[in-house]
Amino acid sequence: LTGVSRLAIYNENMQLQKTFLPFGANSRASALVSVADINGDGSPDILVSAFLGRGGEPQIAAFQYLDLSRLLNVRYALSSFDETVLLK
Repeated sequence: LTGVSRLAIYNENMQLQKTFLPFGANSRASALVSVADINGDGSPDILVSAFLGRGGEPQIAAFQYLDLSRLLNVRYALSSFDETVLLK
């Protein structure tokens, strides 16, 4: 799967915990990652933003850490410029 946008999650000892494809097996997008409890359940959630290439749609997705189930998926258009979405 060389070139696929794979997200790898490591613990504090740099041991690999999980990997997954936040935007599917065909995505080659670079991704920015953040962690926050967005659904208020007391456990961290993974937020990923990606720019899906020139002319593509920027996308934000959120996943529950425990089972990597998708909590949120938003695509939107930028009318005047191509820019990556930053999550803070």
